[in-house]
Amino acid sequence: GNRAEQKEDLRQLVGLTAGSDDKALLADITLRRASMYLATADYEQAVKQAQQATALVATHDNKTLEARAYRIWGRAQWQQGRANAAKPLLQRALRLATAAKDVLEQAQNYYDLGQIAFLNNQFSEAQQLLHQAIDLFKVEDDKRNMIRCLDNLGSIAILSESNFEAALTYFQDSFRMCQSIHWPYGETYVLYHLGNCYFEIGDFAQSQETLGKTLTLTRLLGDRAAEANALDTLGLAYQFDGQLEQARAKFEEALAIHDSLNDRRGKAYVQTHLGILLSNLEEIEQAGIYLYDALSARSDSGAKETTIDTEAALAWLDMARGDSDFAQERAQEIAAWLQENGTAGVELPFQVFWQCYTVLKLTGAAEEAQSLLQLAYTQLMARTQKIQDEDLRAHYLESVVYHRQIIEAFEATTR
Repeated sequence: GNRAEQKEDLRQLVGLTAGSDDKALLADITLRRASMYLATADYEQAVKQAQQATALVATHDNKTLEARAYRIWGRAQWQQGRANAAKPLLQRALRLATAAKDVLEQAQNYYDLGQIAFLNNQFSEAQQLLHQAIDLFKVEDDKRNMIRCLDNLGSIAILSESNFEAALTYFQDSFRMCQSIHWPYGETYVLYHLGNCYFEIGDFAQSQETLGKTLTLTRLLGDRAAEANALDTLGLAYQFDGQLEQARAKFEEALAIHDSLNDRRGKAYVQTHLGILLSNLEEIEQAGIYLYDALSARSDSGAKETTIDTEAALAWLDMARGDSDFAQERAQEIAAWLQENGTAGVELPFQVFWQCYTVLKLTGAAEEAQSLLQLAYTQLMARTQKIQDEDLRAHYLESVVYHRQIIEAFEATTR
């Protein structure tokens, strides 16, 4: 929607209700303000407003308002990467919504709990929760939230199953639904995920075009968080396409926005991508600053898989510095972890495989290098077999440099 008009409408509503002693009304207005802060990625203010609302309804038996307050509070938390802090808030919100027999509020909480499961790489649980949400949104004929759920199921299809064709179908269907109900905000998020899917497949030109459209929409809507995410993925699409200066410019724009939003999670993604790029450009010191800052932020989550991309980038950086012993030690630790735990939750697993394989090979750990290469090749072929469309399969194998390098290296060892 038009954020400027919405803000003005809300300002007038606040003025009209000033001085009221109706706590339920004041809580409702406060939650509207919290929702606006949430939509514009001012998460700290969203939390403060939601907390104020819980205090306002604490002495009233209004379970629906209380459920909304806890849900918005929880949503603002997971949007900042604080999934563990968000979960009990959302579980409380769901209990309140169920007691109030508020179908729409229940559905919203299933959606948010699905997001937390998604962020924690619990993909089966996320799918179950999202399908529960869809069933309830259908009852309310809430197409916008149905689109959100379908969009997320597309992302899960990629991350949990490498099912790019299913993901494209989810995203394309969602985009058509957005257009049918004239919802530009939804179009923004669906286009972003569609552009990311094209990137994953290796269709970088299509990814750049789609993400360019996404950027235009995010700026029209004033959605800074979505703008930063689109810039980051657009930077990756340029980087993997060999357009390094364009990639750097996009990463730096994204980093500045995440800084302004105090979004450590989003910032860590960009810093990792930028650190790898600068390592390749031999800007070693700045690369190190970005990567160690990213590692610190990601380590705070307590989930080892979220640090793997950054740790592999640091091994790559150590090699660029000439610190081969440090590089080998890092690569050995990552290789052992991947052998034991797999790649769930790793952002760009084949980039990680290639970086660690190269480090191990160059530092003389030939046996470990070959073992890791075997694992990388096996996983790559397993993913490729799921792609039925020949053009998609060709893009996936030939256009992504790390995929091509893994295949060439493996085939060279079997000749």
